[in-house]
Amino acid sequence: MKFSPPNNDELEITIFGSGYGESILVHLTNGKWLIVDSCISRDVEFPCPIEYLKRIGVDVGESVAMVVATHWHDDHIKGMSKIFEDCPKAKPVFSAAFNDTKFMKLVMDSSLSRLSSINPSTGISEISKSWNLLWKRNNKIIFALSDKLLMDNDFQIYSLSPSDEIFEKAILSILSQLPTQNTSVKRINPPRSNHASVVLWLKNNLERVLLGSDLEEASDYKGWSVLIDGIKSTIVDKKASIYKVAHHGSKTGHHDEIWTKLLEKNPICLIASFNKNPKLPSEEDLTRISKNSDLVFLSSSTEESEKATRIQDKHVKRTLQKRNATHVDSKFSFVRHRKKPDESWGYDLFGDATKFNHN
Repeated sequence: MKFSPPNNDELEITIFGSGYGESILVHLTNGKWLIVDSCISRDVEFPCPIEYLKRIGVDVGESVAMVVATHWHDDHIKGMSKIFEDCPKAKPVFSAAFNDTKFMKLVMDSSLSRLSSINPSTGISEISKSWNLLWKRNNKIIFALSDKLLMDNDFQIYSLSPSDEIFEKAILSILSQLPTQNTSVKRINPPRSNHASVVLWLKNNLERVLLGSDLEEASDYKGWSVLIDGIKSTIVDKKASIYKVAHHGSKTGHHDEIWTKLLEKNPICLIASFNKNPKLPSEEDLTRISKNSDLVFLSSSTEESEKATRIQDKHVKRTLQKRNATHVDSKFSFVRHRKKPDESWGYDLFGDATKFNHN
C-alpha cells in the first residue's frame, strides 16, 4: 500500500530532499500531476519525483501535466532535463527572468569556446539541455510572472512571483556576469537573493496551497513584501492550509505576513532540509516556525531536528499509528501527505524524513 497511487479524487503533496536538493510533487486529482523543481537523491539514479511516480505505477509520459522550474540554483534544478525528457506532455514553466534575449543567447551559446570551461553540472547547463530538448519537440515554454494563471483545470495554478520590478533585477544580475568576446568564466551564478524564484498558489474548490520556492526578504531585497503588497483577492481568496516553507526554512525566507495573510492557523509546513553549510533550517529557524505551527515536517533529518526528535524508532511508529500515519524505510527521503474527500490529511515519512517535535 505504501507505493500505491492515490485515488482519482485524492489529493497528494510530496516533498523530496535528502539534504541537498528539493522537489515537490502534487497530485492534481484525476491522475494528473504537477512537478515543481528537481533533485536527485544520493541513493537513486533518476530525479526523485520520476523515481517515485514510477514506483507507484504512474505513466509519467502521460500523467505529468506541468513541470515548473522555480529558479536555477543547482539544488533545485539538477535532473530537470531528464524530467522534461520523460514527461513530453507536461507544460514547461520557467521564471520570466529567463525570458530575455541575452539570457536565451547565453543558454544557446553555452557550448561556445568562451563558455566551454563552465562546469557542466551547473544550473545554466541544465537549463540549456532542457530548453534544447523542449525547442526540438516544439514545446511552448510558459514564463511565470506575478498573478499569472498557469493552469486552469481541476486545480488552478497561479504564479505569485517574480514581479516585474524583481525580475528586472534578476536579469541585471545574470547579464553582469556574461563573458565578453575575449574572456571566459568558470560559472554563471544564479541571481543573488533568489530574485527570480517562482512562488506558486494552488487552489481547487476546497484547498489552497502555497509553495514558497526560495523567495527571500532582506533589507536590500523585498521579495515577500512586494508579493504580499500586490496580492489580488481574486487569486488569494482564502488562506492556505499547506505551506512549502520558503528557502529551507531560513530567516531570509521569513516574513510575518506570510503567516497572517496567506496561511491558516496551524498550517501543515513542509521544509526541504539543506545539510550543507550553512545547514538549514537551524535550531532558531525551527523554533520560529514551530511558533506558527506544530505540523512541521522535514524532508530529511537535520542535526537540530534530531536533537528534538531523538526517540527510538518503535516509539515513533507507535505515535504515528495513533495519528493514522505510517513510517516506512526507503532508499530516498520524502514526506507525503494525502487527503481523501471529507477526510483530514494523513502523512507518511520515508527514509530519514521527520516530523519536528518542539519541546
